[in-house]
Amino acid sequence: MRGNASSLDMDEIRHVGHWAITLRLLDAGLPHDLIQELHEGEMISLLALLRARDKKQQEDQEAQSNANRR
Repeated sequence: MRGNASSLDMDEIRHVGHWAITLRLLDAGLPHDLIQELHEGEMISLLALLRARDKKQQEDQEAQSNANRR
């Protein structure tokens, strides 16, 4: 990669995005060989599901915390 974000071409941006998603899926416990077999759309769908799960867990924790304060 070169310079700053404004000098990145679309292929470089796509490559960085791919690896960011790959790392997130690995962090979630998906095996690397499975991730490598996924199409881009499948990776994005899984990422969206993980984000929705994380948001729900955060909301549940906040609700529990608020309930404990009462």
